[in-house]
Amino acid sequence: MTALTRSSATAAVILNSFFGALAIVFAERFFVARGMDGKRAIAFAVVLGLSATHLVFGSTPETWVFAAFGIILLFYLAVKKPGKWGWFLPAGVFAAGMVTTNLIPTAIAFGAGLFGRRRARGVIIRVVAFVAAITGILVALAFLQKQFYPTAGLFFAPSTFAYELNHYVPIYVHRNDYGTGDYFVRALQTIGYTLLFNVVAPAIKVAWRSVGEYCLPLGPAVAVDPPRFSPIGYAAAAAWLSALLYGAFVIIRRRLWRDNIIAGCLLVLAANFVMFYIYGSVPFLYSSVSTFSAVTALALTADQETRLNPRAAIWILPAVGVFALLLALNNFGFIYGAYAVFRDLPPGRWR
Repeated sequence: MTALTRSSATAAVILNSFFGALAIVFAERFFVARGMDGKRAIAFAVVLGLSATHLVFGSTPETWVFAAFGIILLFYLAVKKPGKWGWFLPAGVFAAGMVTTNLIPTAIAFGAGLFGRRRARGVIIRVVAFVAAITGILVALAFLQKQFYPTAGLFFAPSTFAYELNHYVPIYVHRNDYGTGDYFVRALQTIGYTLLFNVVAPAIKVAWRSVGEYCLPLGPAVAVDPPRFSPIGYAAAAAWLSALLYGAFVIIRRRLWRDNIIAGCLLVLAANFVMFYIYGSVPFLYSSVSTFSAVTALALTADQETRLNPRAAIWILPAVGVFALLLALNNFGFIYGAYAVFRDLPPGRWR
């Protein structure tokens, strides 16, 4: 791609955007594979594509959108090829290889495909063996990478864990300063990044700080303390939180936690909350998996409700359409605002 475009930056943008789009196509195919009506499948896939997470990472070259694609592919395989190692192993290596923390949702997706098809003990044994196989392949690939890029770190090395602990585990880094209130605030922030800001972007808030020749816009994507939304953002946030509460009510009422894919998504959300409560100074970076899991759990719950409650089938699709419009207006405004921050920087002032 670099040879074709004669620009490594252009090549990165093309590949990143391609996989960002492909992730949404696979999400739609996943919904259809689960038996969802075609129009509703498109509508919920559009909501996923318009989420803050997918708009930001689909237009920002990094590994995050590839990690999201990997998890979507794994849940698609959980429906189409449950328990098939020949399909799951390369997909799992891809997903966890992009972001190591994806190893947990990778295991959950594999187990979700087996749930209800085998006894619990058999499922646990196969999941443990699957995770061990992926870990072994990732260790081998890490050593291979080290041969080509000597400065690359080994994700399993004790020094790597020590570095991560001292830089990216706030409750450890600030252990001597944290009080009860700080732990509570951390919980609220983790919930916010897991269920709200990953879907509805906050309003751009920029603080400028000059340090020598550096001029840094501090956290337009992550500084949400206190959280602020545009007027449209408040409407979108209210609609999204209402949908989550409605989905939780239906899951409890209909006992949908017994559905293997919905249960898998809920487990991923719970695991992500625990993991990123402990880990990560910028939890938004890891929001791809949470966003897919939340949208999928809601989409499948709404689909089940339309089957059991004919009146729900009348209003759910228009409601999703209105929400998608609010989401587009708010989140595209966020993307443009972030672009404007960098566009207006004096030449040579950003590094």
